Amino acid sequence: YPARVRNPIGAGDAFCGGFLAGYRQTFDPLQAMLYGSVASSLVIEGSGPFFALQALAGLAKARLDYIQGAVREV
Repeated sequence: YPARVRNPIGAGDAFCGGFLAGYRQTFDPLQAMLYGSVASSLVIEGSGPFFALQALAGLAKARLDYIQGAVREV
């Protein structure tokens, strides 16, 4: 997901956590990559360790819906 970078610290960890959570929930590697992308985009846009937790409740879902429509399998 395209994001405005404020602080890249923790983006990789957030991606891995999002990927694992997405894979555990869906068992689909492509869907898990989307979860990871959304998680990392939330982290890099904020400042501090709790920004992603304090983001609007529907923001992660809205981002996931947005990038799901943009992904094409090859």
